[in-house]
Amino acid sequence: MRKLNKYPRYRIRRTILNGIGKGLLSLLTDVNIEGVENIPKTGPVILAGNHVESLESAFQMFYTKRIVEPIGAGDIPFDKGLDKFVHLYGFIAIDRGTVDRAALREAQSVLEQGAALGIFPKGGTWRPAKMPAQIGVALLSERGKSPVVPIGYSGFIGAIKAALNFKRPKLTMRIGKPIPALVIDPNGAPVKEQMQAYADKVMDEVHALLDEAEHNIMPERENFQFSIHREKEGQKIQDLEPIQNGEAFVSLVNTKVILDTLHTSLKLPTQPFYPGQENISANSFIEAINATLAYLKEKPTFFTYRMGQETGEQIHGVLEQLKQLVIESKELGQDLILNGYVESFYLNGEERQTHHIFRILAD
Repeated sequence: MRKLNKYPRYRIRRTILNGIGKGLLSLLTDVNIEGVENIPKTGPVILAGNHVESLESAFQMFYTKRIVEPIGAGDIPFDKGLDKFVHLYGFIAIDRGTVDRAALREAQSVLEQGAALGIFPKGGTWRPAKMPAQIGVALLSERGKSPVVPIGYSGFIGAIKAALNFKRPKLTMRIGKPIPALVIDPNGAPVKEQMQAYADKVMDEVHALLDEAEHNIMPERENFQFSIHREKEGQKIQDLEPIQNGEAFVSLVNTKVILDTLHTSLKLPTQPFYPGQENISANSFIEAINATLAYLKEKPTFFTYRMGQETGEQIHGVLEQLKQLVIESKELGQDLILNGYVESFYLNGEERQTHHIFRILAD
């Protein structure tokens, strides 16, 4: 068992970094902070918010008037631009998608020592409107006897790019009233159900703090359709039988954050999975599939954690089927055409349609 740290830690270093960070954010963005008085000045507290960009973590550390111990991703590397700063600031690295008991013990220790813990209960940025709350926030609240302060971050989607282009996006951090620590009722529902209900309550409070427009940025519901065709120059297009669970592939290629994690963060050769490419070589598509399947042997929960258990479990089989179809098409000297169709439905009644086409060349 690793030795636990004393919290709060790195007071001087973090105070300096917080000051520098606040100065840069004030220069590059229009910062609006509301309700900071709702954060207890002393004692254990969990700061929990929504998460669509890495910038929310900075606000959580810089503007809460506490020395915050953040929980961060330990399963994938950070972008090069962030890596040095993140490790200088320090964080509790957690292997998402697994039961990382060591990280949970460390986080619990933060609260037992009366410090502030920063957490994003949905665990990532890949599906902001659809991801269920993870029960970790409830587990830590109950074990650390700690209230949870909900925080709603509005205006953060695309904010980093806008800030770097000197467009000064308006970013709002709205802090709500503390939610009392979870106390398990021994005569109530099963413990896991009580924890899930508490985690859902936290995220409901977070969502209530968002600007109205924020609720319509991401779809509430999506429908996926997938069809496959073969074509050889001068010949009629051949419609193929649909592959089992092919919609899971459409869901994957429609989620840019996951594609970026595979290609940019993990350095896998998965560029062929990005929509919008007219012609893709069969060899490069096969290479992308092989690299993804090899990574799944190391991290079998990668997709289930990010896409849900059912869809995530389907990805492996879908990629195997697509690989076989590409090989067969190459042998036949025919192009393989993958058609993905997405219907997106928003809370304000808006509907959008997206068409992803992949033409995989036989040559």
